[in-house]
Order: sequence, then structure tokens, then C-alpha cells
Amino acid sequence: MTRTEYLQRPLIKDVVYEITPDKIRVSNTNTVFVEARNCRRLTLQEVRQHFRELQQAAKTSGKVRLKGVTRFMPAIRDLYPKYCAACDNIEGRFKELAELVRRMQKDGIHQGYIYDELFDAIIEKRSEITRCKYCDNDYYSQFLYYDKRVCDALQDRPWENEEFADCNIVVA
Repeated sequence: MTRTEYLQRPLIKDVVYEITPDKIRVSNTNTVFVEARNCRRLTLQEVRQHFRELQQAAKTSGKVRLKGVTRFMPAIRDLYPKYCAACDNIEGRFKELAELVRRMQKDGIHQGYIYDELFDAIIEKRSEITRCKYCDNDYYSQFLYYDKRVCDALQDRPWENEEFADCNIVVA
């Protein structure tokens, strides 16, 4: 089906386009057509601060032993440039996706959108972003995972649970 034929089909009603620097979502009451999130960019200082907070909490509790402390910051420093490059790549693709969605917003979504060339390009671009985050190289997801483990420990605070006599937290 050509693009011209597709545009002659009836429009799908009540489609909401949400295009922000962090998120793209195109949906109506029944369907989410496209949803994507930009990368979550952390600075090395933020991760270092989270880690210091965890070290301080562990020290004051007296019930917690952190495992992998000596490997944590070197691993983070090694990953950081690769993580930043992955973020730059994701942000570039996200901008391209936003432009494609704006083009789709002008024309609207028509019945039979699955056959639309522009919709195919949008889905492919969203898949590229997902691959960059989790498949091509895992620098992005690995860096965030290190920070997540530290933040989860800070949030859960297992050392405050009176049932635990001792607690080990593996950070690296």
C-alpha cells in the first residue's frame, strides 16, 4: 500500500501525542501506538554520592558489610565514558524518533496504520533505541545497574530491620 492510499483511509479518533524531551507516547483510549523513553543520564558525581551515602549508612549501622567496595568506583570510572557515548547515541536516535512522530502527528493515524511506511520507520527507530539501551553493548544498562543496586540498598535500608543481625550488600 502506498502512503497516498494509506492517507485516504479514515482517521483513528482521539489519538493523544505526548512528545517531550524525556518521553514519546502516542495513544488513544484503547491502544498505545508508540512509547519510548530517552536515556537516563547520570553523572559520575551522582553515582559517587550515592555510593558514599551507602558507605556512611553502613558504617553508622554497624550491621552491614559491603562487598565489592574496592571494585565499585574503578568499575564505574571505567564504564562512564562508554556509558556517555551510549547516552549520546540514544539521545540522537530519540531526536530522530521525535521528528518522525511529529510527521505522523501532522498526518494523523489512519485505519490500517500497520501498513504505513512512516509507522514502520517509527517502530524501527524505537527498536534501535531499545537495542542501544540493552543489546548492542550493555554499557548503558550496566552503569545504571551499578547505581540501581546502591540506590535500592539506600532505599530499602535492610540494616534497620531488627530481624537482621548482620547484612551483606554486594555493590560490585
